[in-house]
Amino acid sequence: EDRTAKKRLRALPALQSHLRTAHNMTLCELCITHKRDFVSKLPRFTPQGLKSHQTKGDGPMSGFTGHPLCEFCKPTRFYDVVKLHEHLNKEHYKCHICEKAGK
Repeated sequence: EDRTAKKRLRALPALQSHLRTAHNMTLCELCITHKRDFVSKLPRFTPQGLKSHQTKGDGPMSGFTGHPLCEFCKPTRFYDVVKLHEHLNKEHYKCHICEKAGK
């Protein structure tokens, strides 16, 4: 067996399990689901790194400031502001007349 060969896993859950148990790392579920990139290109995070990625982003040079939080459904986060707004419009109705009147 060639020990330098890359480990091949059959499915995403197997990769996630391997990352967690062998390396204490994880992938961001929101990025897996919504980012248009190969899983191999997605960053791996420590548990603390994932929390930072989701709340603060990936640093000032990345342009990514984190996955937005629904203030009504804490701790639910969304991939981006578009997904958050879709959720807000679907799940948290508001009266636009009252909103314009400042009520």
